[in-house]
Amino acid sequence: MKEKVDITKYFIESLSEKDRLSILQKVNTDSKLQKEYNKLKNTMALLSSTKSMPIYEIENHYIDFLKRRDKKRFIISSLHIIFKYAAIFIFLFGVIGIIKYLNIKHIQDNYKLQTTTIVADYAQISKVILPDSSVVWLNSGTSLSYNNGYSINNRALQLNGEAFFDITHNSKIPLIVSCDNIKVKVLGTRFNVVNYSENNKIHVILERGRVELLDSKGNPFNCILKPGQMATYLKNTKSIKIKRTVVNEWTTWRKGNIVFSDTPMDEVISTLERKFNIKIKVSNPKVYNSIFNANFYGESLIEILDYIEYSCPIKYKYETDGNDKIIIFSNK
Repeated sequence: MKEKVDITKYFIESLSEKDRLSILQKVNTDSKLQKEYNKLKNTMALLSSTKSMPIYEIENHYIDFLKRRDKKRFIISSLHIIFKYAAIFIFLFGVIGIIKYLNIKHIQDNYKLQTTTIVADYAQISKVILPDSSVVWLNSGTSLSYNNGYSINNRALQLNGEAFFDITHNSKIPLIVSCDNIKVKVLGTRFNVVNYSENNKIHVILERGRVELLDSKGNPFNCILKPGQMATYLKNTKSIKIKRTVVNEWTTWRKGNIVFSDTPMDEVISTLERKFNIKIKVSNPKVYNSIFNANFYGESLIEILDYIEYSCPIKYKYETDGNDKIIIFSNK
């Protein structure tokens, strides 16, 4: 272990020539001691050049010099440490920011590329849970689409067919259901939408909450539904009618039931084709003049056809063509 050398003794104490030489020898072999020796020598020279003063004052000045020097070194060292960690923090924060930016940009780029479509085929009813925990039931022959930004920066749905919506509330991102010519805007509610492409009408039936109807460009119709109301949009005239309705008649299909209430025969035919995955041909246009009323809770196709034949001026004939089931409607 190196012997600790107090250089101040060389300048402020009466030492023998031998002790002074001993200190100088140690200074000459140690670079740190040389620096300390030179600083002290310069300090002593400066003090002695101004005015003469007692040795003890010179020693006090030197001690004060050392304290100020050490304090300065501590401050510089502390700032160095602070700047070092601050630089590390800024670097990490910047890296995280870049990663987030790249991830967001990657997601945004993919929004334009990726669309999810859920389909309920004929004779099927599907239940879907969306990314925001909203639940949607799809009736037979229905498709529902959304992009991969759903619940992140939008809640936009595209519907073709019939669906019942139980929507999770989110005041920051309203849900928009697009149905060809109109859009249904909601925050959180339960409602049913019927939008089959072959029909001239779009029905929106509100069970709970509130919905607003917009045109295809997002402009409001000044039409806000209340629970128990139904809005009917006519595609050919682009007009909307609102009336009270029995909501359950429009939503019971989720249980497999069928309700016809003053339903035109062309809509009855479309419903039966989707429900039972069959094809119905009409041989006489007078068939479309009939209006049908009935509730079915699990009845078979034949039982329903028998009831139509009994209550309307229509007769049917059941045929098969390979795997296809064909029903021919004609006027009595």
